[in-house]
Amino acid sequence: MDLDAAQAAVERACEEFRSPATAAAASSTLLAFRSAPGVLQVCRHILDRSPSLDARFHAAAALREAVVRDWATLGPDGRAGLRAYLLSYLVAHAEDPGMAIVRSTLVSAAAVLAKRSWLEAGEGEAFFRELDAATTSAPTAASPAAAAAARLVGIALLESTVGEFCVATASPLGLPLEHHAKCAADLQENYLQGIFRHAVGLGRAAAASGDGSTAAACLSLLAAVLAWDFRRSPTAPHPAALRPPAARPPGTGSGAQAPAPSAGSDWASLLLAPDTLDWVAALLSQLSVPGAASSREARELVDRARAVVVAMCNLSPDVFPREGADALSRPGGGVRGGYLRAVLRCVVAWVASPREVVAAAAAGDEAPLWEACKAILALATAHPPRMLEDAGNDVLAAAGTPAAAAASGGGGFLALLQALTLEVIRASCAYPAHSLEQWASECRDMLVEAWALMVQRDSSGANQALLPLAVGGLGPPTLPGLAEAAAGVFSGLVEAALTAADREAAGEGDDREEVAAENEAAEAEAEDARMAEAAALARAAPAAAFPLLAAAMAAAQQQLLAAAAGGGSGGPAWASALERLCWLVRMAAHALADSGAGETPLMPLPLSLAAEGGGGAAAVGAVVGLTQALLELPALALRDGASSVLSPRLMESVVWALARWADTYLFPEEAEAEGLPPALVSAYATRGPGSGAESVADGIARLACTCLVKYPGEFSLHAAVCTTLLPVLSRRRPLCACLLDASPAWNELAGAMASRQPALTAGLEPKLQRWLAQCLAQAACGFPSSTPVESPHVGVAAAAAVAAAAAANVSGYINRLLGPTAAEVRSLAARPDLAALTSRADVAAALIGMLEVLRGGACRGVASAGPAARVAAWGLLAELLGPLLALQAAFGEHPGVGGRLLKLAAAVVEHHVGYLPTDQAHMLMGWVLGLLRQYRQGRAARVSVAAAVAAAAEAAAGGRRPGGGGGASGAAALAADAAHDAARELKALLELLTHITQRDVALAAAASEGWGADSSAGSTPRSVNMGAGGGAGGTPRAASNGNAAAAAAAAAEADSGVAQVVLTGLDVLLPLLTPELLAAATAAGAGGGGGGGTGGKLARLLFSLLGYMTEVHPAAVVALPPPHFTTLLSCLEAGARGAISPPAAAGQAGGAASGAAAGSSAASGFDGVVVQSALEGLAGLAKFHHQSLLNGGRGFVSQTAPASGGGGGGGPLAPYLVSLLLEVALLGDAGPEVVELVGDGLLPLLQAEPAAFQGLGTALVQNADPRVQGQVGAALARLVAPDAAAAGGAANGGGAAAVAAAANMGLDTSVLDLGRLGRRAFKERLCGVVAELRGLLRVR
Repeated sequence: MDLDAAQAAVERACEEFRSPATAAAASSTLLAFRSAPGVLQVCRHILDRSPSLDARFHAAAALREAVVRDWATLGPDGRAGLRAYLLSYLVAHAEDPGMAIVRSTLVSAAAVLAKRSWLEAGEGEAFFRELDAATTSAPTAASPAAAAAARLVGIALLESTVGEFCVATASPLGLPLEHHAKCAADLQENYLQGIFRHAVGLGRAAAASGDGSTAAACLSLLAAVLAWDFRRSPTAPHPAALRPPAARPPGTGSGAQAPAPSAGSDWASLLLAPDTLDWVAALLSQLSVPGAASSREARELVDRARAVVVAMCNLSPDVFPREGADALSRPGGGVRGGYLRAVLRCVVAWVASPREVVAAAAAGDEAPLWEACKAILALATAHPPRMLEDAGNDVLAAAGTPAAAAASGGGGFLALLQALTLEVIRASCAYPAHSLEQWASECRDMLVEAWALMVQRDSSGANQALLPLAVGGLGPPTLPGLAEAAAGVFSGLVEAALTAADREAAGEGDDREEVAAENEAAEAEAEDARMAEAAALARAAPAAAFPLLAAAMAAAQQQLLAAAAGGGSGGPAWASALERLCWLVRMAAHALADSGAGETPLMPLPLSLAAEGGGGAAAVGAVVGLTQALLELPALALRDGASSVLSPRLMESVVWALARWADTYLFPEEAEAEGLPPALVSAYATRGPGSGAESVADGIARLACTCLVKYPGEFSLHAAVCTTLLPVLSRRRPLCACLLDASPAWNELAGAMASRQPALTAGLEPKLQRWLAQCLAQAACGFPSSTPVESPHVGVAAAAAVAAAAAANVSGYINRLLGPTAAEVRSLAARPDLAALTSRADVAAALIGMLEVLRGGACRGVASAGPAARVAAWGLLAELLGPLLALQAAFGEHPGVGGRLLKLAAAVVEHHVGYLPTDQAHMLMGWVLGLLRQYRQGRAARVSVAAAVAAAAEAAAGGRRPGGGGGASGAAALAADAAHDAARELKALLELLTHITQRDVALAAAASEGWGADSSAGSTPRSVNMGAGGGAGGTPRAASNGNAAAAAAAAAEADSGVAQVVLTGLDVLLPLLTPELLAAATAAGAGGGGGGGTGGKLARLLFSLLGYMTEVHPAAVVALPPPHFTTLLSCLEAGARGAISPPAAAGQAGGAASGAAAGSSAASGFDGVVVQSALEGLAGLAKFHHQSLLNGGRGFVSQTAPASGGGGGGGPLAPYLVSLLLEVALLGDAGPEVVELVGDGLLPLLQAEPAAFQGLGTALVQNADPRVQGQVGAALARLVAPDAAAAGGAANGGGAAAVAAAANMGLDTSVLDLGRLGRRAFKERLCGVVAELRGLLRVR
């Protein structure tokens, strides 16, 4: 190759690239040069001889790529020579400022070269030895400037090496991930601490000599080491491929960094040494002098020093040695105390004068404040507050600066932190909520979160200083001054919030209303999180904080009343009072009660313990006072004309706050009431003279009525009442008993619902009518129990009479509540002009509302009200089965009515089928069968395309209803609405078919325990195991209990009942599942766990049903027509591929996947429900095939795999399933639970079709990197290797017939074991093999 000609061509291309006319051709020339083979000599020639910096840069980039591409052709001598050349070149040109970009590229190339050969014997030692010789020995003899420049090159190369060896930031080298992991583990175990120690020593010397450039480079290297991902342990160098990434550490929610897993205890002697950080603190102290950091280099040095300090503040608690309480509590605080003083020495210096640092941030220099807030939050997350305060006080005393003393007011570190927080809070008031100046709000959030962590972690236990993380507030803070300081911060938050409310009332920020509306849910969630943190501060000192809130609420109410009395409704004072009350009401609810989401609502533990402590009377009085202030608002809302004064938004806040408060304090269950102070129990949890609890309950119920009637058209307010407040009122038996006995407002609401008053029918959305009916019916649990209770003081007959009377009360209540609605439905179905009524919109709307009422009241509501309510509701529903069929036939073309009918049928089956005797269950199944057949003949043919459009639109819009955008035309909006309704119909059909399978549970119980036809409507289904008990058709196994008659009855019921109905439903469903719908449904299920939107629910329901049918009724599924079976199998494939990450699915998936499956796997994220259901369905097919072959059957050989382009005729099914299962296990990053699900299906296939696995294994070995082919083959061999213990058990206990059948099939009898122990052993082997193969087969 002519080196001079190549150099001239590259230089000419660099010159031509500057001209727009020739830039494209020049770019092609340069790209061709960089990708040309054997280009290393040309690169070195250009680097040595070319005067063009651009040409040198492209030569350096080409050299870096050639190191990876041409590695095999270099040979050991060529690699050593190239490394020596790079080091000498970098040192020789270290002083040339124009070569910075070239040096950076060559430093990266040298790091790649080192990593590529790292695992060869002696390469690591040789690399560091040559680096040391090149950067320290030769340059020292030249000049001090050359020596300093050489040191900078060495530090830059070390930093690039650390970044290249970190698995998370490694460059693609075309190697298995195992190589990256082993390199990272070796560097971490043998060299990383030395690199850190070298950076500390060199940086200390540079700081002492005033060498700012070297100090800055050392700080950058320290930051790179501190950012190292220590998750991969040196003792287990291979990446933990089967473990999901570690969760984000607590306390990083607002704005703190989310660092990689920190170093462990083996780094303690290095990180916690006093000389590690003292030079950084001294450097920052020198540069903090006014005018010392005026240059750009000095400012960059300060920034890097701050970054190191913040990284040191993020050290994991695992770094610190375990010290006893005595060592931590004595002066100095042990090793941890010394560390805290070292980092706080830097952090306190940044914010020693809070007012000045906040003013500087407002002027544009927010870095000191920002970094200080991140450091304080990190320290509060990991260290006890008492130690933080002691270390901070020591730092302040040692500093002795007048600014710090003035800021803290002589109160020490807590006072300084409080002053800083209050300054930041006041500064945040100067910027609107959506201002581009985010530093104020984010710094405020970080500081408030730090205060919340401190008050929650500081408790009365003697050993609390040893806790690594807080588990929640354990009581009032015991650190002197902490509670008072937290109360002061809370007071500042209240003042700032009221100021922000005044600004909102004045109309500031209206120009951003559209942007705020798009993120309304996220903003509301973030505001609730901020209020929860503020509530933690208020609970730390309730005697001081709660009266403040109560007084602010009273003042805002007086301001509101004064504005209304003066005719100022709608004026600035009125609007300001409303905005203030909205915030104060929600804040009061946060302070008084926890959310109770997913757990029993109890009084917050800090308040409960404060009530029991020394100042218990004051704490209880504060809680009672704030509660009374909160209850003043519903009293105000019930006054005449209040609806013209109180805005719907305020009423929505009041409803939410009352629901949260009532869920904790108002008539709790007996066990829940034990944690309440006696004063609160007597006031809000006791009925009788002297207690106002009954009037409070009635007042809240009347408030609900008022909101529903006096605020027409306010959907958000109505939704808050029906979905938040009323469920709380109807959830607990004592509260329901009070409402039924002593609340006229509740009875009025129930009467209005029963008589279908227009305010509750036309005035409420159908969905809210369902919620309202559900809550009213659920309240029937407040009646005395209808179950006879035996007692020595009451005879059996008397107990039965009492129970019968109670059942009559419940039945009468349900009949009065829902009977008129049922009668109206029957009357409508019997009208002779029903066909003419179907075109009337008002009739259809009324029918939809009645169907929703029945769905909520007669199904969901009575399910929580007890057996008597369920019996009464079924009596009403049984009379409606025929009329509902007539209504479906008449209104079948109406999407709203058709969808609601399917949903009602699904709810009836869900809440009643498991409790019905056999004859009535047969009647219900027959009705469902008729409903499905009628649906198939009518509307089903027009659902598929519309449903696909709706699901796709919802996937694209992130779950928003299609057609809601203002840019859509009227016709497009109508089409989108129709498509959305069709998708909901499809979801309702899936729900119906899914709930029908509950009948199998009752049948299994009947077969195993002899219920049979003697089961009653009030009985509860038993918990039974439906796993492997069924035969080929999924019939529950009962012969082991000796009840052959019950087993036969159960089998006949399953064949003619559940299976027939579900297969009829599948006959309706499967033709609707187009590839577009499948891909759109799974894509809509991605993100957020797959639960959001119609698409996500549709995907979960679909795969749950298909997985169930394939697992429990595999014979019926295999007998489906080939097109239907192919569609079903494509669905299962799409669901199983959801476990594969999108890059792997898009780049590596292949084989027999259909177009729908491939599209959905690339678009969807991981949804555990979908993946589990799909894999369980595939395992059901595999088990059926294996068992059928053992019994002399044909298994699923009559069916074929889906073709790659969709449809049937894709080849044998067994190899397809083996390939699919192995792809799911190997190509994704799913955890061991998914791999074990894969093993459930893979084991029977390996035994039934060993040839399929052998062929696939051979292909995997042949397609692997030649360097790891032997390891891949060994891993696959271990997967199918005979297990001696399992082999003995199988051969001895498996039965001669099974062994003979296996031998005839060509199976290895030594691994013929599908028992529990055999499956467990195989899954363990599979997890190990998958972890190894992922590292061997993946390339980066």
